Amino acid sequence: MVNIKLESDPQKEFCSDPNCRDYGKRGVGNIVRYGHDKDGRQRLKCKTCGSVFVETKNTVFYNRKLSEDQIILISKLLVEKNGIRAIKRIMEIHRDTISDVVEDLARHAREVADFLIRNVGLTKVQVDEMWSFVKIPTKDEKATFASDGNDQYTSAILENFDAEMINYGQLVNVKERERGRVVGKTRTIIFGEVGDESIDTIYVERSNLTVRLGISRLVRKSLCFSKCKEMLDNHLDVYQCYNNMIRVNSALTIETEKGEKNIVRTPCIAEGITDHIWTWEELLIF
Repeated sequence: MVNIKLESDPQKEFCSDPNCRDYGKRGVGNIVRYGHDKDGRQRLKCKTCGSVFVETKNTVFYNRKLSEDQIILISKLLVEKNGIRAIKRIMEIHRDTISDVVEDLARHAREVADFLIRNVGLTKVQVDEMWSFVKIPTKDEKATFASDGNDQYTSAILENFDAEMINYGQLVNVKERERGRVVGKTRTIIFGEVGDESIDTIYVERSNLTVRLGISRLVRKSLCFSKCKEMLDNHLDVYQCYNNMIRVNSALTIETEKGEKNIVRTPCIAEGITDHIWTWEELLIF
């Protein structure tokens, strides 16, 4: 398997020695290229303290026997409905090694998400349940919640939000159909002021379907259920980062004039958090 050559930019790197006066600082000119190690990875040197480190320091790739290609392939297989044992059979790598990589992938995905996705304003929120085995708004900026008729949502929302700070409506009945198509929906307002057009669950249900299509652990009546909650959480964290930054969402595509290429976007591009579609290499080296 050919190993990916990661191209490091010294201006984007920082010294990881806590005793260095330029510790954690990017773009100050203290990091320079310093040859390669025995595996061909770029070495970097801090001119301030003299410490030398490889470009993969503080990343998922650091100090592993697996190549960058193998780790990226594990990432891709993980978000395409493959479990640990399926990846083991495909790649012929022990499942403990794969689980260890997934654990680091999840930790890194959480750190990237916490760093990039913050202060995203709440407007309309749809909620729906998903089961498996195993910024709060101000009074002048109310969030709008919509759910199905499950009464458990009411108590769950009130445990986390002040009723005066949110609007909440339920889609109680969607059984009015003609020839298989929904022709009527029964809605009710639980508290606050909610327009009928805001009380719907089509987007969250589509989101749940997308997640189930990507994570076999969440498929109903599956033999791929998680054996422990920690691994389920890890899988979800990796998929969330992939879905927000790497996977193109066709519903967010901006159509252009005829003859011009449409602009495809990820959720993070649509929110202005990133300005391009990320690759797995970018995510794992960030």
